[in-house]
Formats: sequence, C-alpha cells, structure tokens
Amino acid sequence: MNLDLNPEEGDDANPGSETRPWRTLQYAVDQVQPGDIICVHNGTYDEEVRIVGSGTDASPILLQGFSNDSVSIRSIEFAPGASHYRIDGCSITGYEVWGITLYGNNSRIHLSDLDVGGGEVGIRLTVGGNEGPPRVRSRVRGHCGGLCHL
Repeated sequence: MNLDLNPEEGDDANPGSETRPWRTLQYAVDQVQPGDIICVHNGTYDEEVRIVGSGTDASPILLQGFSNDSVSIRSIEFAPGASHYRIDGCSITGYEVWGITLYGNNSRIHLSDLDVGGGEVGIRLTVGGNEGPPRVRSRVRGHCGGLCHL
C-alpha cells in the first residue's frame, strides 16, 4: 500500500492517502505493515525518527522521497531487531551526533540515494547480531567520519 506524507498539508488524523496525507514520519513508521511504501513529499521533517517495526524478506518496507521532491529528515534510528527496510531519496541533516543509527540485530537494511551529513558521524552501526553492514549507496559525511562501527 502506498502511504503519503506531507509536512505542510498533512495531518496524522488523515488516512495517509495522496489527497489526505499524514504529517509526521514517526506516525507513518508506527503505522506501516510489511510491503508498505511511505511516499515522503517535499519538506523538512525535523524529527528524530525511531523505527521499531519490520518488513519481511519478501515484503520490505520502503520509505522514499517522492519523485524529485527535496526531503530532509533530522535522523533515523533502527531499534534492536528492526529489519527489512529500504530508505531511499532523502537527505539526513541537522543531527548532532549520528544521522542514521542501527542498534543491533538489524538485517536487510538498504540505504540508497541519501545525502547524510551535518553531525559527527553519518551512520552508526552497533555490534550485535547484524547480518553484515547495511547496503549503502549514498553520500555519507561527518565531522569524525562517515561510518562508525561500535
């Protein structure tokens, strides 16, 4: 199912459709089911998004910037075990320390067409059950480096 998000025109009381989108990313990631696609429209999402749920191997969850829209998100954190997610076509900026964090036991995380920069480390990986590093096809910057593995 396609679910739409718009920080200017949305409302989290809406059904998340193209004509009646949600407003916040956190609300969207709390609602999605395996196979859902979150279409993130133009705007700045000044949120520290925490992803707890997961897709499945056959039906990952996709969070993507819509078409050529300019989408900026403060930070994204994958809780332990959150897996089967694809993040595509967004900027991760405005964070102080970590832009994207994987807290362990995360699998099948794909990060593509992202511009991650603005804090100390762009992507932080925590040791503990990860099925290898996430697939990253993005520009990653940080004051102390792009990737940090703890």
